[in-house]
Amino acid sequence: MIAMGCFSVHAQSMPYESILLDSGDVAVHWDIVFGYCSDEMQPTSRLELDSLAQYLLGRRDLVVEVGVHSDERMSDSYSICWTCRRARAIVDYLISKGISSDRLLARGYNDQFPLIKGAKTEEEHQKNRRTEFKVIRIQRT
Repeated sequence: MIAMGCFSVHAQSMPYESILLDSGDVAVHWDIVFGYCSDEMQPTSRLELDSLAQYLLGRRDLVVEVGVHSDERMSDSYSICWTCRRARAIVDYLISKGISSDRLLARGYNDQFPLIKGAKTEEEHQKNRRTEFKVIRIQRT
């Protein structure tokens, strides 16, 4: 049995099965966690991605960008390397769950688009470190 996770769309937290995503919608996820200086996901992250994979298997019309964001405490060159590798790790995991590779795009954003500019507290930095799933196209079949 796959646990259904939650994500945030339009600043509201909701379970995957309760929403119909449309082109341009962005689902923000803070529960996809990697080891420090690693592209290895924590086991709880895999559970969240399993839920997303189930959703995407039911919505074969969606083409999704996987965007990974960091906070601004690391150098740009270091951070962009990790965000790209982590986005690729998520895409590879979703492919292993049956999602077609032509429906997924990996993108590392570094700290280009912080949710909280000038973050000072650890909680604020954690908000900036996130994974986003953006619907970039709906394929008509």
